[in-house]
Amino acid sequence: MKKNTFLTICLSLFLVGGLFSQQTTVYVSASGAGTEDGTTITNAYSENDFITALADVSAGDKLIIIGTVSTSGANLTSKSFAFTIEGLDASSTITEVVPIGTGRLFTINGATTADVTFKNLTFSGYNTTLAGGGVFYNNNAGATATFENCKFTGNSVTHTNGGGAIFFANGTLNIIDSSFQNNTSSDEGGAISANSGSISISNSVFESNSAATKGGALFTIDGDFTITGSTFYDNETTNTSGATGGSVLYVAGSGSTNSISNCTFFQNTTGASNQDYGT
Repeated sequence: MKKNTFLTICLSLFLVGGLFSQQTTVYVSASGAGTEDGTTITNAYSENDFITALADVSAGDKLIIIGTVSTSGANLTSKSFAFTIEGLDASSTITEVVPIGTGRLFTINGATTADVTFKNLTFSGYNTTLAGGGVFYNNNAGATATFENCKFTGNSVTHTNGGGAIFFANGTLNIIDSSFQNNTSSDEGGAISANSGSISISNSVFESNSAATKGGALFTIDGDFTITGSTFYDNETTNTSGATGGSVLYVAGSGSTNSISNCTFFQNTTGASNQDYGT
């Protein structure tokens, strides 16, 4: 009898635990569908309710993007847990609303232990005048961001902080199997600018990114880059005077430690006449 009671209690705890740990998936599409409560593909939130959809995401949950969704900026600082924003298929894209604004897509700027993973998504057409990062900005050491199988295309920043696609300060940034194409900065870091933090890039492509001054693809002050198995093609810096250049990577701080292995560099160019500032 005691044995049966014990087994019953264990089974009950297992079932209750399973209920509490169940993952929620929230769906968003351009025009929405059905009841537009985000609970299924056929009842997806519309892009106008993107912020509402994001608010529904808790620890371990997924936000699924269907097709092309246009949305303005969202602050992720309050999400002190792990979660995923993922494309349903190869067509899944997040793009800036028309007319084009001056904000960025995602911001983390405050105390948080957010651990956000972006998967199977294209980020296109974000143009910001804010302090760096057309698509993503992080300024907290407790945050981790991972981009897996993502494309960044045609994003830009007009600010001295730079980072046409991403500006990163503190924390951990992982770039896996992703591509950066035609992203631009009016100053530093055509694709990524890092003041500090740990940045890992693997099996990715940086093509035709451009910075006016330093780091056509990548710029860092005291951030630590580990780059493996990646290709850098046709990136550039455009200014012809001063300490400009580094068509692929410019390291500005003595506290930066960088490792580059098994990578390919070709047809990257710099406007600097001083050849100390090459690739």
